[in-house]
Amino acid sequence: MAGSRPARCSRVDPRDQSHGASATGAPAPRGGRRSGPLSVGTRRFGGLSIVAARAHLTEEFQKRYRGVQADITLLRPRRILIHVAGEVVRPGLVELQGPARVSEAVRAAEGLTGGASRRNLLIERAGGSVDRADLDRYSILGSLADNPYLDDGDVVQVPMSVHTIVVFGEVTRAGTFEFRSGDRLSGIIALAGGTRAGADTDSVELWRFLSPTESRRLFFSLRTVLADPPGVPEDPVLEPDDRIYVRQKPGWHRSATVLVAGEAVHPGAYSIPPQGQKASELVARFGGFTPYADLNGATVFRPDLVPREDSAYVRTLQPGTDSGREDAEFLKARAQASGTLSVRFRKLVAERDPKSDFDLRDGDLVRVPTRTGSVAIYGAVRRPGAVAYRPGARLEEYVRDAGGYGERADRGKVRVTKRATGQPMRLADASSIDDGDLVWVPERERVSFIKAVGSVTGFLAQVATVYLVIHQATK
Repeated sequence: MAGSRPARCSRVDPRDQSHGASATGAPAPRGGRRSGPLSVGTRRFGGLSIVAARAHLTEEFQKRYRGVQADITLLRPRRILIHVAGEVVRPGLVELQGPARVSEAVRAAEGLTGGASRRNLLIERAGGSVDRADLDRYSILGSLADNPYLDDGDVVQVPMSVHTIVVFGEVTRAGTFEFRSGDRLSGIIALAGGTRAGADTDSVELWRFLSPTESRRLFFSLRTVLADPPGVPEDPVLEPDDRIYVRQKPGWHRSATVLVAGEAVHPGAYSIPPQGQKASELVARFGGFTPYADLNGATVFRPDLVPREDSAYVRTLQPGTDSGREDAEFLKARAQASGTLSVRFRKLVAERDPKSDFDLRDGDLVRVPTRTGSVAIYGAVRRPGAVAYRPGARLEEYVRDAGGYGERADRGKVRVTKRATGQPMRLADASSIDDGDLVWVPERERVSFIKAVGSVTGFLAQVATVYLVIHQATK
C-alpha cells in the first residue's frame, strides 16, 4: 500500500487504483476443478476501508471457489483538493493525498497565524453540511473525532481566536485556553493536563463576568465534575472569559529546610517540621561540632530579618539632613542589619544552658566557622596585628602581647568588634574577648596650640560675662 495510511483508516474511492488477487488454497469452483484467472466480476468498494474491502472480496471469492484467500492492494491513492481560508500563512487551494485530516490541510497551508483559532475551525462539506475541528483536543488529548477526515472540495475556515478561559493553580498546564461554545469544566481541566496530586478536589472556584464591571464567584466539586461519565449535571457549561482556580489542599506536603555549613560533623540540608525545631535537637541530628568549631562565632542567618523595603519613616530620614541623634543612630543600625540572629551556641552546647535554646525556621542557615586561634588588635599599640587567643584573657594581656599601648592611646575608648555579629561595641559592654574578635585602640585627639588658646579665651570670656552680670545686679 502506498503512503503511510493504516489499512483500517484508508478508504477506497472510485478514483483509487487498486489490484485484487487470489492467494492461498486450491482455486477450484464449487463442484469441480478449474485453472486460469479467477473472477467475481465488477464490485464497488467506494467508501469502505481497505480491511473491509478485503473481507468483502474474500467473501465473494469463497462463494465461487474453495480455499481462496483474497487480497487487495492500493496502488495509487487518490489526490484531493481542499480550500483553506482565514488565519493561515498561505490561504488557498492545497492538494493532499486522500484520505487527509484537517490538521494536514492546515499544515499544507504553512500553519496558523499568531491570532488564529485552534479550537473553532469550520469544515464546509461539499454536500452542504458543516463540521467543526478542535486541534487542541486532537494534539493534547489525541481526540481523532476533533480532527476529522476531509473530502475532495471541502473548505476549511480558520477564524480568529476571540474568547479565552484561564486556569490557575494545581493543574499540570496552567494557562490560557481558547473558549469553544459548549465547553464544560471537565473538558478544560482535561486540556490543562488534569489536576496535580495536591489539588483540592472537593471544590474549584470559578469567577464569571456578568458585565464589563461585575462578576461573581461560583464553587463546584471537582470530585463530582471529573467523575464518569462526563457531562453530568454538576459539570457546568463554561462561558467566555471564565476564570478557574484549582486550589491546593491545606498543608499539602509542606516542608521546611535548614542548611548547616562549616564545622559541623555532618553539614548539609536538614528537613525540619513546618512549625520549626529547637536548635539543640538539630545539633543532635547533625552530630554536633568538630574540634575545630568556633562556637562563639557560630551564627544563624535568617532571610526574613533583612529589610526588603524602606518604610515611609525610613524614607524621610535621608543622610545629611537635620535628623536628630536618635534618628542617625537608627539609620546606622539599620544599615548594619545583616539578617543574623543573635544566638549563643557555646552556652547551648558547652554549658547546656536551656535558656540559650531557640527555634530554627524554614530557610535558616547555620554557619559554624573554624577557630582562628587569634585575636586581632590594631590602632594605638606598638605591634598591631594578630595575637594568640587565650580563653578568659583580658584586654591588658592582649595589649601586652602586642607590645603595649602607644604613646597616644586613648584607653577609655577601646572598641571590640565581635566576630559572630560584626557589631562593634565598647570594651565595657563586651562580656569577654573571644576567638576571632577584633580590638581597636584609638588615639587621643590632637589639640593644636591655637585651638587650646581659643578654648581658654572662650572660657575666660564666659567668666567675665558672669562677673559683670553679678556686679550689675548687686549695685
